[in-house]
Amino acid sequence: MLSRQDWLLLFIGLPGGPYPTDQIRVMKGMFLFSQEGPPQVRRLYNFKPYDYGPFDTQIYHDLDLLEALGMVRSDVVSGTNRRIYRLTEKAQQHFGMLETAAPEAPLAALRGIKRRVTSLSFLDLLKHVYERYPDYAAKSVAQL
Repeated sequence: MLSRQDWLLLFIGLPGGPYPTDQIRVMKGMFLFSQEGPPQVRRLYNFKPYDYGPFDTQIYHDLDLLEALGMVRSDVVSGTNRRIYRLTEKAQQHFGMLETAAPEAPLAALRGIKRRVTSLSFLDLLKHVYERYPDYAAKSVAQL
């Protein structure tokens, strides 16, 4: 069975839409995966309502671990606190093995979620998540 870090690595490496794989899209993507994916991938993380909806600090710990292992690179967007996540060259072969080993149903769900969260603007993504999961919007600071 794949670990949550494996699923996170797959999420980062899968093709997406026009918006980059930044921390908000990683957080919301993994949230949607844990809510809407098949039962075997539910509860990979323990999300709580926070400033911009569902949040789990463990995702940041896992991103830091993947970066420390040389599997993920993060680039800061100049003038912001936004980070864009990409697989490193070192991760490409591992990504291919994970993609082959992953069960088809969760992988298909993850592909669709990655396309969805990277095809929506920041505010549209929050709106999408808040409409589907209003309990997680309880502490939001976003004005939608």
